[in-house]
Amino acid sequence: MKQLIILLAAMFTIASSITAHPTFEDKKPAARSRFPEDIKNQLLVTPNPKTGNALVRFTSEKAGKGMIVVLDETGNTVLKQQVVLLEGKNKINVNNFVNLAEGYYTVCLNTQHKTYSAPFLLWK
Repeated sequence: MKQLIILLAAMFTIASSITAHPTFEDKKPAARSRFPEDIKNQLLVTPNPKTGNALVRFTSEKAGKGMIVVLDETGNTVLKQQVVLLEGKNKINVNNFVNLAEGYYTVCLNTQHKTYSAPFLLWK
């Protein structure tokens, strides 16, 4: 019984010393990207009611080709458009949004390296 009490006291001492004085070791600062992480991989979709199109904004780390695909609520492809991406900020006009019915859509950008998506609600 005495050994059990000593063991519990030792465990309590170790546990309290760990939580009482947390130490953080940061050996080197985080590497900074040319593009902030929250913007770099974000696909932004903005409708243009005057033209019936939508503007897709995306910041790409590499130039290349891509495909914009718009999916409806059931996952069916309703629009497809090939795009050329430049390194850095891209503004892509997606045509024929005016022909879509009201509802929820998913706008996907398929690049050579990755797929990005954003939900989109269309109402007229």
